[in-house]
Amino acid sequence: MATIGIDIGGTQTRIALVENGIIQQQQRMKTDTENPERHLQAVLEIIATFAAEYTAIGVSCPGPLDLQTGTILTPPNLPGWHYFPLVAYLSEKSQTEVKIDNDANCAALAEAVLGAGKAHEIVQFMTVSTGIGAGLVIHQQIFSGAHGLACEVANVIVDDTNTVEGNTIQGSVERIGSGTGIYRLALQSGLPVKTTADVFRLAEQGNPQAYELLEYVSDKLANFLASLQGIIDPSVIVIGGSVALHNPNFVEKIGQKMRKRVYPTVQPYLNIVIAECGDAAGVLGAALLAK
Repeated sequence: MATIGIDIGGTQTRIALVENGIIQQQQRMKTDTENPERHLQAVLEIIATFAAEYTAIGVSCPGPLDLQTGTILTPPNLPGWHYFPLVAYLSEKSQTEVKIDNDANCAALAEAVLGAGKAHEIVQFMTVSTGIGAGLVIHQQIFSGAHGLACEVANVIVDDTNTVEGNTIQGSVERIGSGTGIYRLALQSGLPVKTTADVFRLAEQGNPQAYELLEYVSDKLANFLASLQGIIDPSVIVIGGSVALHNPNFVEKIGQKMRKRVYPTVQPYLNIVIAECGDAAGVLGAALLAK
């Protein structure tokens, strides 16, 4: 039987009817970041046009979330949704069971069940995109931790000498390794860039500043992933997100550096791969969550 996946992003929301891991019907719409009730009503109107029955609804949403109550807490890109009881509201309006998890966990679930990690029992996922996210899936079940906050890694410190300032903690993996972080560091270095992609382009063209910046970032991401490998001992590490997917050589470099940072007995088991589900990971994971 089919389920509904809803992937709520800061810019767009994707809604899909999914059966046996395959998207049967889908639509996208602009996310109303200020009025969740109005937005979810529009989502339900789209679901009503799907030409098949479904058993439950799964929602992928930026965190932080209270998974026990199904409440959205304080995602910065959804300012009007703070402390909104999404599960209670949507289940009442749809008269259907609703489950929710954060976007990185849902993407991790999709990769573990349908994507690059489907042949593995313990899948550690990391997304390198606008931000940094992660998810751990064990035997095709999301590991949420004691408070639903497992793998909330954005503020893990990887460089306590870094002087970047902002809403995230100084020297955090998100502040350094995300697309936003790379772009910010490039501007501070005086590089003539307008996007994160420009940094990678300049490095490929031999610009020494851009090259050294990406060496620094890849060092910190390699250290971070080596720590995860040593603590979790996953069967595979799957790396997704727009920065990673558009720069596979960068991911390969991170893997090469990471191999030098893990304990020697761990090295034979190190397995790093690129994500396969692409931008459908969130909505597929949400649909799997609802099963």
